Amino acid sequence: MDFKSRLPLSVQIDSCLALVKHVWQNEAKDQNFAFSPFSIYVALGLLTSGSKGAPLKQLLAFLKCDSLDHLTSVSSQLIASLDHARIGTGSDGGPKILTVNGVWVEKTWPLEPSFKDIASSVYRSGAESVDFINKAEEFTDMVNKWIEKETNGLIQNLIPSDAITEETVLVLVNGLYFKGSWKQKFDPSKTIDSNFYLGDETSSPVTVPFMMDNNENHFVSCYVGFKVLQLPYEQFSSINVSNQGDNYAMYIFLPDRRDGLGNLIEQVSSEPGFLDRHLPTRRVKVRQLKIPKFKLSFGFDASRVLKENMHLDLIFDSRRAELTEMVMRVKVGSSKFNLAVSGIYHKCFVEIDEEGTEAAAATAVVRVKTSLPAPVDFIADHPFLFIIRDNVNGVVFFMGHLLNPLLA
Repeated sequence: MDFKSRLPLSVQIDSCLALVKHVWQNEAKDQNFAFSPFSIYVALGLLTSGSKGAPLKQLLAFLKCDSLDHLTSVSSQLIASLDHARIGTGSDGGPKILTVNGVWVEKTWPLEPSFKDIASSVYRSGAESVDFINKAEEFTDMVNKWIEKETNGLIQNLIPSDAITEETVLVLVNGLYFKGSWKQKFDPSKTIDSNFYLGDETSSPVTVPFMMDNNENHFVSCYVGFKVLQLPYEQFSSINVSNQGDNYAMYIFLPDRRDGLGNLIEQVSSEPGFLDRHLPTRRVKVRQLKIPKFKLSFGFDASRVLKENMHLDLIFDSRRAELTEMVMRVKVGSSKFNLAVSGIYHKCFVEIDEEGTEAAAATAVVRVKTSLPAPVDFIADHPFLFIIRDNVNGVVFFMGHLLNPLLA
């Protein structure tokens, strides 16, 4: 394994964090928003494994890998990083984290043996032949029900009803599910209704339930323009984590200004390594802690953002896509059909309450023709950014912003 493949996996996840600004500006300006860098990275990694030429170079650059071998190593580490959490139930002293991958190919287009091997050995995905030509609608329903089941019912209707047609050749899907209990739970009897300010000075605040915690020590850091709170999840009692600290945690990035979310998103999405440099490292006395309970879901077609803002245009162009290493090309008459990506669909769900967090995400790729003075307050009563992170490997599972807790 070379040096680059030993770098923290957060270096690779940085590529997907760059999506945040563009999705916020173009898809979620007035909405609560959440997505999974992990899920998008894995789905695009599987797609990259079947590419070549200029599109391959574009994809590798986006995923911050310098070769397919490097990508294979990184993807293996990403998926293996969840192995120690697969035994969890979410209520037995540690989080439950599961990821699944699926590959479906039109039965008249045989898979390339090399791609089938990578899908199985690296991404742990089987490959099924299906009849897109005659049963596109039935297949869409089947995959949507499969990912709904794998995400405990949280991700529904991932693939739009018109996304898969008789011209579809290949569908790749990644699903991710997380459930964890807070290491330091909130007392439900202390939950109170209070004002949440929407970030728009002309808008009236909304009244929502806030979880409260007074006079406790928490991991908090203060920086110019924002504060960061760490909320650790319980660990497995059967796993030795004495040298790893709190393996899994949610982080809330709270701007000082009620209208400061935009500037914070700009920093997160444009400065490599921003998250790693701004995580709390020690506990401090917190006078008052107020976090709104919330539940949000968000879905979007990532194709436009990737094409227009992230320089991944070639994979969507049937003349230049060169996605030729997944299926054996079928010749009809004197013509050979070129394949391109028609859509990359992503959905995410996050809910937090006094007990902990439940979250899920799924991605489908369709191919067709500083020191802190103590004590402090951490009152999250205006729009903020949040992430759910594996602190051992630096992997960001979920990320989003809360504009209004009343919007699901």
